[in-house]
Amino acid sequence: MSRIEVLLVDDHTVVLQTLARALAAAPDIEVVGTARTAADACSMAETLQPDVALVDVTLPDGNGIAVARSIQHASGSTRVLMLTGNTDVSLLAKAMAAGARGYLIKDASLEEVLDAIRRAHEGHVVVPERVAGQLSVEAPATGPGLDLTPRELDVLALMSEGADPRAIGKTLGISWHTARSYIKNVLVKVGAHSQLEAVATARRLGILKSDESSR
Repeated sequence: MSRIEVLLVDDHTVVLQTLARALAAAPDIEVVGTARTAADACSMAETLQPDVALVDVTLPDGNGIAVARSIQHASGSTRVLMLTGNTDVSLLAKAMAAGARGYLIKDASLEEVLDAIRRAHEGHVVVPERVAGQLSVEAPATGPGLDLTPRELDVLALMSEGADPRAIGKTLGISWHTARSYIKNVLVKVGAHSQLEAVATARRLGILKSDESSR
């Protein structure tokens, strides 16, 4: 069985070592590297090309969100998860804009961390339940979004399932570049800045049913 290769980035040695040992015990996960600085994280991501990078938001030599963006440039296939103690929904928007697949709160259990890594690897968006609830409440009640094409509605439905461009492309039989174009069109039409915000907004507008789980 192939393992999910993970890069851990945190400037606290004890946290880093404890998390590395805990993840290493999972049969489907392999910690391929650990980094304590933004510079090391970007360098190791480019060299190791891990499946998932778990990155602390606060690092001694840089912002973790900027690191997420750099990792996406250095290793486009790496799914980045942010690790933070901050539950501010604006942080999620910034992280998603930087290419992150979501984030974890530092008080998450080991089971939640493992599940998040697996879900991110599968192409899903990972958001703590407490934050997802805030997004649903804060999503705007009005907006355009009524001129989505049938294909864009298909893409929106898949976005609501947490699918990324590659997963959407595979499901719809289109290239991931084309899928990204559809996603951009959806974001513009519903007035959103990220996939997660687009889904929340679409639900508030009635474009996407709140309990919709399939296309």
